[in-house]
Amino acid sequence: MHPIPDMSDSNDANGGTGRPVDAATAGWIAHLLRLTGPRPPAPPERAARVKAAVHAHWHARLDHRRRTRRMWTGISMAVAASLLVTSAAISWRLLQPTPVAAIAGRVEHVVFSSWAFGTTQASSLRRPLSTGEALPAGTRIETEAAGRLALRLVSGHALRLDAGTSLTLLSERSIALHRGAVYVDSGGPRALATPMEIRTSLGAIRDVGTQFEVRWMAEGLQIRVREGLVQFGAPGEAIEVGMGQQLEIDAHGAIRSQAMDAVERPWDWIGDAAPPFAIDGRPLGQFLEWVRRERGLGLRFSDPELEGEASAIILKGSIQGLTSDQAIESVLATCGFRHRLEGGVLVIERLAGPEKLR
Repeated sequence: MHPIPDMSDSNDANGGTGRPVDAATAGWIAHLLRLTGPRPPAPPERAARVKAAVHAHWHARLDHRRRTRRMWTGISMAVAASLLVTSAAISWRLLQPTPVAAIAGRVEHVVFSSWAFGTTQASSLRRPLSTGEALPAGTRIETEAAGRLALRLVSGHALRLDAGTSLTLLSERSIALHRGAVYVDSGGPRALATPMEIRTSLGAIRDVGTQFEVRWMAEGLQIRVREGLVQFGAPGEAIEVGMGQQLEIDAHGAIRSQAMDAVERPWDWIGDAAPPFAIDGRPLGQFLEWVRRERGLGLRFSDPELEGEASAIILKGSIQGLTSDQAIESVLATCGFRHRLEGGVLVIERLAGPEKLR
């Protein structure tokens, strides 16, 4: 029998961190392996069980891989479908027109500076108004201390804004007055068919085919009616204000009604805010009717024959840049006439001989 060599100095028979195995040791190991002989085969039933287990494990792994592949395929398809839907939705929104607020009115005339504040955050900065500009619903308008403005709503109502006025165009027939004064003329047929509403913190005013002024004062709200009728307050409980009447509502809601002072000239500012009358090619009678309506005056001729003459005279030129007083004086003098006021009535008379020569 071969002596068993001391292998304590070797960490690995196949060469590790210790010393390499020498030839004698390797021969001894080979001798031991020959003595053991071949390993008996495993029993058939055990081999069958091992084979079945390995086969089942292989199928399980294969099914797991298939399920995982199907799952990721489904997720990928779902993500792709979601991206497709999102992309389609974004594309559809981009193709849709951007909503634009309906036009409520247009600027007819600007006296000095008036400003508008837009309806969106992007257009909320103050900008100067210009003649002919379209104003969408939601626009807030302000006139400066010396500024006045003329607007024409889509409903047909003519608006005049006095100096220091602030209001918002809510729609083509509705405004909110924040401060200052606004004059409304619903003389046109379309405006008569579409009543207008002015909203204030003290109540709403609705026109019934009229010319009227609403003014915010330090003491409260003042309503003056030139022609026709207006209603103040909630429907069914409204107070009616007729021609020549004035209604005052203080900050506590107390109401006082009275006749307007005939000596006062409350409508003069309206003529200064009005768009200039295009006189070229128009009869003098039409010009005088425009003056009467804008200034809130009566009209009378000192001589009945003058009325016929005024209708026959055709005007030339322009009154652009003139105040209403300057325009009246200039046009009448050119036609050989002059005017005077008698208690709110515009009286037209013929120029005297020497004056006519001048």
